[in-house]
Amino acid sequence: MCYATHWYQNLKNKKHMTYEDFKKEQSEMTDHELIEEISKQISKLCKTGGGSFTMSSPVRIDDTDILFCELLNRFKNTKNK
Repeated sequence: MCYATHWYQNLKNKKHMTYEDFKKEQSEMTDHELIEEISKQISKLCKTGGGSFTMSSPVRIDDTDILFCELLNRFKNTKNK
């Protein structure tokens, strides 16, 4: 099961996700899962000419901007160690 599916199934039972819950969910995504999700997003972006880009309000854990930002933050953190 992909991370986004797992996250969505957990979210279905919640009415509102707090910022802390969101960060917790995001941090639980493994590097491998994040890379897989980013790879899927890049493929979709290429196929749709950018039309598949998502940036939602309220934010979703599988939004394109959120996934790219998380990847960038993790990369920055590894470079600073």
